Amino acid sequence: MTVGAPFAVLGTYRSSSLVVEAKGELDMAVVDEFKAAFNGLDPSPEEVVVDLTGLTFMDSTGISGLLWAKEELLAEGVNWKLLISRGAVQRVLEVAGVLERLEARIVD
Repeated sequence: MTVGAPFAVLGTYRSSSLVVEAKGELDMAVVDEFKAAFNGLDPSPEEVVVDLTGLTFMDSTGISGLLWAKEELLAEGVNWKLLISRGAVQRVLEVAGVLERLEARIVD
């Protein structure tokens, strides 16, 4: 059995933005940890940049977590920006049909 990269999520305030970086594998085992990064933001940022360029894998619960985060932030009046790399995560979002809905920006 192969064990994937451990999941880590880190939020860093930069001026009026919060950058949430996720690394490793975003799946049902860690989606609650990912979602917790968006709860009780204090101070409330003008923009949240979700950087998934360090993800190596994401399943459907990860997609659900992203959709939840975007809806929560937009409901609070916080701008949303999603950054992904070309590769596995991009393909998962394309196959699921949510790449455009999440307004993902592909960075190299």
